[in-house]
This record gives sequence, C-alpha cells and structure tokens, in this order.
Amino acid sequence: MTNLKIMQRVFAQGMRNECQLPDSAINRIFPELEELVELHQAFLSDLQDRQARNSDNSVDMIGKLYSADQSVILMVCDWTA
Repeated sequence: MTNLKIMQRVFAQGMRNECQLPDSAINRIFPELEELVELHQAFLSDLQDRQARNSDNSVDMIGKLYSADQSVILMVCDWTA
C-alpha cells in the first residue's frame, strides 16, 4: 500500500501540480492507479478484518506467501488483466 500511495501522491499528483501534465498523460504513465489503490486498500482491509476475527494466523501465512514468492503476485496480476 505504501508504494502505491507514494506513486499516487508524490509522482502522479506532483506531475499534475508541479509539471502541469494533463490527466491524459498521467493516466498513460500510471494507468488505473486510482482503481489499483482502491483494490489494494480493500484487500488489505479484508485481510486485517479476518486477522482480527481469527487467531489461526492464516492472514500472516498469506502475507508471507506473497512477500516470499513474487511469482504469485505476477500470476495474480496476469489473471486480473
């Protein structure tokens, strides 16, 4: 989430505000950034809710899986495209 929010705030908004780039150019550089941030925020919230309800550490295991195996992330990205 942090990296996406940095891209959104620092880069995308900075290019819009400081460089006066039009939205069309920013959307080409960062396609669907708003939707991606919303999707990841919803996913993170769901995981945090599940973790709060369950003490079985399943959310921790999912987090370790994603951080340990970048191919899983790439597979999910390909699947959602």
